[in-house]
Amino acid sequence: MSEFWKIWKYALGSFNDETTKKYDNWICIIRTLVMVQLIITNCFIIAGNIRHWNDLEKDNKISVHFSSHDVSNRLLWPYRNELHHDKII
Repeated sequence: MSEFWKIWKYALGSFNDETTKKYDNWICIIRTLVMVQLIITNCFIIAGNIRHWNDLEKDNKISVHFSSHDVSNRLLWPYRNELHHDKII
């Protein structure tokens, strides 16, 4: 177990310095907790993506509602001054 712990400390970026040697175990524990938190977060993100994969195919009902007035205003917006000589929109 001691050999595994030493390898794990170096894998997480433990320093080979005499000034921080007494804190290497605590640094390794904190970095391990951060690593576990990152893995758990990534698992939740991936699970959410898998769960909602192809959600639109189940529904197949996409409705877009435009009134003819909205469409004509958008299409004719560049020409509004030419169409309404006496009325400014």
